[in-house]
Amino acid sequence: MKELRKLWAFVVRDWRIRSSYRFGSLITIGQIVFTLAMFFFISRLIDPQHPTGLAPYGGAYFPFVVLGLVCSHYLSASLSSFAGRLREEQLQGTLEAMLATPTGIWTMLVGNVLWEFLWSTVEVAAYLGIGVWLFGLHLGRMNLLASVVLLVLMVVSLSSLGVLSVSGVLLFREFDPISWLLGGAMKLVGGVYFPTALLPGWLETLAKFFPLTYALEGLRQAVLLGRSLAELWGVCVTLGLFALLVWPVALVSFSWTIRRLKTTGALSFR
Repeated sequence: MKELRKLWAFVVRDWRIRSSYRFGSLITIGQIVFTLAMFFFISRLIDPQHPTGLAPYGGAYFPFVVLGLVCSHYLSASLSSFAGRLREEQLQGTLEAMLATPTGIWTMLVGNVLWEFLWSTVEVAAYLGIGVWLFGLHLGRMNLLASVVLLVLMVVSLSSLGVLSVSGVLLFREFDPISWLLGGAMKLVGGVYFPTALLPGWLETLAKFFPLTYALEGLRQAVLLGRSLAELWGVCVTLGLFALLVWPVALVSFSWTIRRLKTTGALSFR
């Protein structure tokens, strides 16, 4: 319970910071509307009678790409938040002070990014709500249970890569090349904006190594076609296995990095 109260304190802190920038929230809403409008009009260029590569997802491009945008938000939060927030604490000189408190390392790690995921969920809800309200996005066939389970598995899998990137950022005090490269590659070949079936053979093979590819495939099947967990068990197993393989490596790497920084006295930026 003590650690849960600390997590809540992190959320309250970040919420107060965010709420002090009210104009930023309006800009976010505007950005969502403009992004949806852009892809809505692009979707009208695609002949619904001959939807290239879209037939397995119902044939319509707009719902296809909206789900890609939704997952892209969680991708950015999962890959960038961990390293970005801890690097910020290091630059401000507060990382060392936080580690000197009774707060556990993992509570600090999760607490610093929890708000980012909550805010991403608010943005995702805005994407879906505005899409339904203004652009006629149809989600009537959604299997809610399968969608939520796949979304959680996707975030857990992608977050393991985000934690893995923390070590390089804290040790070398540079920008986050791992998250930048991985995020760009996954957005390109993972099926965010177009079906992976349109890719050249070697890129389509590369896409199979990314968890986002499976998460998007499963979510589109669950949301657009109403597929159940029983029908999507293969996708769930794949995402679970990815998380089980990468998380231990990420945790060991992060623990070693913190011990190394304590030894060298480099917890704060100098």
